[in-house]
Amino acid sequence: MKRINILLLLLCTFVFAEPKEILGQLEQSIFLNVSDTATVSDFRITLVSINDDGCGRARECYWIAYRDATFQVWQGDKDLGEITLSKASREDSQAVIQLGDYYLVLEDALGYETDVDTAEFVVTKTPELYLNQY
Repeated sequence: MKRINILLLLLCTFVFAEPKEILGQLEQSIFLNVSDTATVSDFRITLVSINDDGCGRARECYWIAYRDATFQVWQGDKDLGEITLSKASREDSQAVIQLGDYYLVLEDALGYETDVDTAEFVVTKTPELYLNQY
């Protein structure tokens, strides 16, 4: 009986995990799981979804892989809508977007062979530090 209770407790912990609110800093990498929200300066950024057609980290892909992260972004009370950034080799891929005086830069997005879809990003005023990576 104790085993069943422990299993149920673990299941509830993973299935009904509450979204987290994270306080981030400018120029620092932020990791979010889907449904988590980060507050950076006057931005609120929620990770909505990850679309990853890659083949994981342990294998080499033989196709053009993409890893898209979709964020819901607010600046103060203004809803900036959903923004999708991508780590990909497609011509329309965009890993950086300007939001007023700041830039939202996608550093990584993981959704293939992971338990929880995750994105790593930074909010910066100096995108030049990140543009060389793409």
